[in-house]
Amino acid sequence: MLKDFLVGAQLKKLDDNGFTVVKNNKEYHFKFDRDEGDCCGYTEIETRLYVSNSELKNNPIITKVTQKENDDGEEDLGVITLYGEYKPIGEIIAQTSSGSGWCYGATVSVRCELAGVDEIISQY
Repeated sequence: MLKDFLVGAQLKKLDDNGFTVVKNNKEYHFKFDRDEGDCCGYTEIETRLYVSNSELKNNPIITKVTQKENDDGEEDLGVITLYGEYKPIGEIIAQTSSGSGWCYGATVSVRCELAGVDEIISQY
C-alpha cells in the first residue's frame, strides 16, 4: 500500500520523524511510529536524503519505491528507497532488535491517516 501510494507523489520533507509528500494537490504527512515492545527491545530509524536542499525545494517526483527486509535472526532491518527520475532521492532505514536476542515485539510503522496507510516496515 505504501509503495503504491508514494509513486507519483512529490517529496517535500524527509527526516527521522517522518516525511511529507504532495499528491493530487494534497499534502500527506507520514509519521514513523516506534514501539520498542517489552523488556530490552529497541528501534532505530535513520533517514538519508540523496538530493540537495535546493533540489528538495523543487519537490522531486517519486517514480519508484523499493522496499526490502533483512531478518538475520538477531535484528530486522527494513529499508525503503525513494527514487526520482534518474537516481535515489531518499532512504528510510528502520531497525528493530533486542539486547538479549529474544523477540520482544519491537516494531517500526509508517502511518498516515489521510492516505489510509499503516504499515509495519520492521519488526523483531
